[in-house]
Amino acid sequence: MVGTKLTAKELQSWIRGQPCMRRIDEVILHHTWRPTAREYKGEQTIKAIYNFHVRNQGWSDIGYHFLIAPDGAIWVGRPIENAGAHTRGRNAHSIGVCLIGNFDEEELTVRQRASLIATLNTLLERFKLTPQDINFHRDYAPYKSCPGTKLDKAIVRSWVSELEAPTTIPSEGDADDAIAHPDVPAWAEEAVKWALEMGIVTGTPSGKVEGYRPASRAEVIVMLHRLWRALKED
Repeated sequence: MVGTKLTAKELQSWIRGQPCMRRIDEVILHHTWRPTAREYKGEQTIKAIYNFHVRNQGWSDIGYHFLIAPDGAIWVGRPIENAGAHTRGRNAHSIGVCLIGNFDEEELTVRQRASLIATLNTLLERFKLTPQDINFHRDYAPYKSCPGTKLDKAIVRSWVSELEAPTTIPSEGDADDAIAHPDVPAWAEEAVKWALEMGIVTGTPSGKVEGYRPASRAEVIVMLHRLWRALKED
């Protein structure tokens, strides 16, 4: 229903409580492209997406099941018991999650990324799926970049693995430039801030968990490549 906005605390119980007789095999991630994150205006944007999908496209409802805004708000699209209208040939047994923004050019905000992880984790739990069941729209539409060239599927899948699961989601009062990693002790804050500012690492929701997990070989390569680019630009 247009205008239904979930907080992080409401998300898990809401998804658990929704009826769904469909078999769900995967969660497919999208971005709006237009509107961009900068163009987002809360409920006004969601209503505009609804009007475009229903009046222009002739669909019964918003094509996605969830839309995740730059401020971390999680907006409900069509009911999860109804097949979506988001990926040709894959709608019958999938859940469509859409990030509001153009991630060919923009970056996820801390709160948006946190809400994405929470949404994906809850959906995987509800439908007994694994991170390998998270796919991108471009997997099924090679002529598209959706959900954006700045997002990598392997990395998104790693975010929702058990070791990457967030312990908290930043509230609306949290600063946008807050440290965005669940494993940051006080002695590492300065270095982590530097790495985030340089773009060498990307953030995850703030919160307290014990210790750091070992980085995968691919993650180490990505960090080294980002460091090389940063040094080269200097």
